[in-house]
Amino acid sequence: MLAAYIDGTCLCSQVKIRLRTEKLLLESGQIEVKLCHCDVCRKINAGPSFYITEIADSQFTMTNSELVHYFKTSENGQRGFCSHCGTYLFFRDLSTRVYEFNPELFQREYFKFTEEIWCLSKPDYYNFADETLKTDYE
Repeated sequence: MLAAYIDGTCLCSQVKIRLRTEKLLLESGQIEVKLCHCDVCRKINAGPSFYITEIADSQFTMTNSELVHYFKTSENGQRGFCSHCGTYLFFRDLSTRVYEFNPELFQREYFKFTEEIWCLSKPDYYNFADETLKTDYE
């Protein structure tokens, strides 16, 4: 069973994030990870963006949050990056204040890849072997 909290860091380890897991767990005891194929995610990450979805302010703490640089990427969204090393940390929905964290900040064994979104935007040069729910947006 997964611990009550998981800890992660950016590449330089200056920004530290602690996620409370209780509301995130699947029946398998893992945390669901989704993938976005939209144009913005692919530009920011040089490929699609994996994320842990729907994390409220009350579900995490961040150490050295003054090092987080915010960049508005859509009308209702902004991304957070470590201003020291450049690591992509999260997407934040400005209307709901919900976060989607980069799972690569944490240990990989905690996660299960379940869904791909913005599939109509996905280029033809890559595919994933995992069986996932695929959602298209226009």
